[in-house]
Amino acid sequence: MFQISFYVPEIKLELVKNANPTIEHLDKLETIKEYKVEMICASNHLSSVISAMKSAHP
Repeated sequence: MFQISFYVPEIKLELVKNANPTIEHLDKLETIKEYKVEMICASNHLSSVISAMKSAHP
């Protein structure tokens, strides 16, 4: 079993499945409210879960 954690900006909370890593402008530091998402993943699903997360969030 593995624990996976990541942060989601409040304004993007409903769009986690189609993540876009920018909020307003590229290469600009921004401070925003975020939510931490945590999940437990069985070892036999870890590879596919990580692949799905990478494909959703470049």
